Parts: sequence; C-alpha cells; structure tokens
Amino acid sequence: MRSSVILVQGALEDVMLFGEECYKPSETFKCQKCGKMYRYKGNLQAHLKFECGKKPSLQCPHCSYRAKQRSNFKGHIALRHFKPIDL
Repeated sequence: MRSSVILVQGALEDVMLFGEECYKPSETFKCQKCGKMYRYKGNLQAHLKFECGKKPSLQCPHCSYRAKQRSNFKGHIALRHFKPIDL
C-alpha cells in the first residue's frame, strides 16, 4: 500500500512519496500509430483498443462536445452543464 507521507530534502526535485520507487516502472510504452507514451502496458493496450485512430464515441446531449473516455465525458457534464441548487 502506498503511503502519503512526503519526504523533503532541500530542492523541489527531491520531493517524493515513500514507497513511490516500488511503483515507478523503469520503461515506457509508446503507441506505434500516434506516438503517445504510457507508463504501463495495460494503458497502452486500452489506448489502442478504445482511442487510437477512433472518433470520440460519447456525445454531450447539451452541446457539441465529444469524448473518448467516460471520465472526461462525465467531468464535462458536471462542470459545464450542472446547475447547483440554492438552498
């Protein structure tokens, strides 16, 4: 489990989370079609399956915004079209 304790040793570039070195991969994975880089092979595989060379499949019902990823689509709806109720 990753800890959220921060170690600071002088300059900003020396700031790191304890245990971070255990999770940081030593290689990167590059998409041969578009050149995007990923830290994890699974993220590259998802990119190839759902995103690379494909048009955005999620259309906003309120405007012309389109997204390839559901999280970006939901964030757009929440930020652009959600109207808070005054209590």
